[in-house]
Amino acid sequence: MIENLDFDVLSFRDQQVNDYVQKSSAQFDFSNVSGLFNAGLNPTDKTWPDKGSISYKVLSKEMLLQKGYLPGPLQQMQFSLQLPSPGRIEVYLDTTAETDFPLALIRRSWTFVGYLEMNGPEGIATLSFLKPYYWSGTKDLIARIYFQNATGNDFAIGTESTFATNQDFSMMDGHVLQTANNCSVRVPKVAFESIDQEISIGFWAFGADTSANVHTYFANGADASGSRNINIHLPWENNEIYWDCGGSNGSFDRINVTAQPADCYGRWNYWMFTKDASKGIMEIFLNGNKVQSGTGKTQPIHLESLQFLSAPESATGWFGMVDEITIWSKRLTEAQVDSAMLYSPLEQSALDESLEAYYDMNTPSAVEIKDLSPKLNHAKLSGIAQYLSHQKAGAAYSYNSENMAISMSPVIFDADRTEISRTDIFDTFPQAAALLKEYEKLDASTISLKSQVPVFLPAYSTTKTANGEILSKIWQASTDTIHNSIINYLRTSPSKFQLLSFVTPYGNGLNLGAQGRTWYFDMTEYAPVLRGNKFLSMEDGGQNQEEMDLTFYYIKGRPARKVLDITNVYRPGRGYIQDIIIEKVFPVKSVQLPQADQYVLRAEITGHGQDGEFIPRMHQISLNGGTKLENFEVWKACGAIPVYPQGGTWIFDRAGWCPGDPSDVHHFDITQQVSQME
Repeated sequence: MIENLDFDVLSFRDQQVNDYVQKSSAQFDFSNVSGLFNAGLNPTDKTWPDKGSISYKVLSKEMLLQKGYLPGPLQQMQFSLQLPSPGRIEVYLDTTAETDFPLALIRRSWTFVGYLEMNGPEGIATLSFLKPYYWSGTKDLIARIYFQNATGNDFAIGTESTFATNQDFSMMDGHVLQTANNCSVRVPKVAFESIDQEISIGFWAFGADTSANVHTYFANGADASGSRNINIHLPWENNEIYWDCGGSNGSFDRINVTAQPADCYGRWNYWMFTKDASKGIMEIFLNGNKVQSGTGKTQPIHLESLQFLSAPESATGWFGMVDEITIWSKRLTEAQVDSAMLYSPLEQSALDESLEAYYDMNTPSAVEIKDLSPKLNHAKLSGIAQYLSHQKAGAAYSYNSENMAISMSPVIFDADRTEISRTDIFDTFPQAAALLKEYEKLDASTISLKSQVPVFLPAYSTTKTANGEILSKIWQASTDTIHNSIINYLRTSPSKFQLLSFVTPYGNGLNLGAQGRTWYFDMTEYAPVLRGNKFLSMEDGGQNQEEMDLTFYYIKGRPARKVLDITNVYRPGRGYIQDIIIEKVFPVKSVQLPQADQYVLRAEITGHGQDGEFIPRMHQISLNGGTKLENFEVWKACGAIPVYPQGGTWIFDRAGWCPGDPSDVHHFDITQQVSQME
């Protein structure tokens, strides 16, 4: 099987499918030149180096206008370069009216204008743009310059001053982690065992724009009993970002904020989630800005487990790219959140003691993610994931010094252009593999995972320009097939009878009074199973809400009828409507009945979820494939129930149930139908 993929015959490939980004460099012959202006080298008035080998040059509109530039088409850029070695520089441009640098460099829509091959580590060169880039004269001009040496490695930390001393430099390729649904980063307990009142969790995220990325779990943690203590939905299916933190017995503190698509998908964003239970404060930050906060959030934090990118049980994890995950044992201030976004946490000495883990993804491993904090709380990596370089991932953050010295000057003029030559290079992006799991039957009631291997699915191989224009889409067909088969086995479980379906009321604004509310139910039908030692449970969440007092009264007397036996046609459980229709769940069932004078069928059906809770449906039960009982509608009016007022949507009618009221029970006397059968 493959998670989230049903198949009878799986077509797959023996080789991975790659996508490509084409980057071009061209030479042009310019004629009919007019309005030529070049102020000479080095008009740059601001520089921000980035992690690895990326540098940002900001040319303010005031500086350009002062030097005599007029609005017009930028055709070329002249460079004076000092680089660590021969290699290639790529140039991207954008304009901005923002003044808060270096924050203004984040989340830019960069336009690739060309690249230069440098045969030596320094020199003067002119880059002719693939297309003219128009400068309006009303905004600052920003250049993003990326360097890669001849062997394909990025260069890391250094400074222009240390470069001048011919110091040796270590090479490092910065990475991000690209995840699939079954990817999990499990944090060791020692990283959070001291966390009780305060916590901050920060990270860079680039969500995949996919239909599966709609009700996601980015982070989740639980206490020793399994109760939620950390949860980040990024987002949930209603486009809300949820931050749950601290709690017990199923109750937890929560704040949430509505997200725009660009906050979750298709670009890099920096998130920080904080809490201080001693002050009752919870906050959500997006790209350094506080977007939500809440007070009165005083439940302490009790963590027994913490994981990122995967979900509890069978829920959906998170798809996309992630980097720079940090965990702090204190609530960061707004200024500290800005610093955590812009700088390496290792440079913030004031926060050293509270930094519990720092996962920068720069030590690729299939099983472990290194913690760069002094505490060395390395995380376990499982499932399928791949590492991409910062450049391939489009990342632009963590402003550190680097070992390039670059001066530049734009050249503006109008002209006719004739292309003389062009050179293309391609960056390769492997598509993620799927995880194929094979199961085997050990005995009549036991199946076991036999193996799991990555497989490559057929897909389109897409080639785009560096600016996102699609050049080609070529289908990469399958080379082999795998046939899926059904394993028939007995699913065993202890005998279980549902005595009552009762959904607890919605708590916001709820007042049950000092004595609470009491309901009485006749349980005589269940007499055969209410004898002897039995295990009694409350399940599905209600046991974690209001306090419940359950009492059984055994009343001496003669019942209206003697119940001989109770048989489950279907064990209490759930199933999606599509699975019910195809009999994947609640299939045709054979039941052996004892000799009796009367037979009654009891049905208690409720609908839940997006395709069930607020949709009335007609149900019908048939016996032996022929005799059909009367149709009945699973629908319940909720506006007049005794428990009111409640919070939220309690007043809306629902499929067979209401908050604060017992679910509907349907009884069918099938004595006549059974008497006609063997």
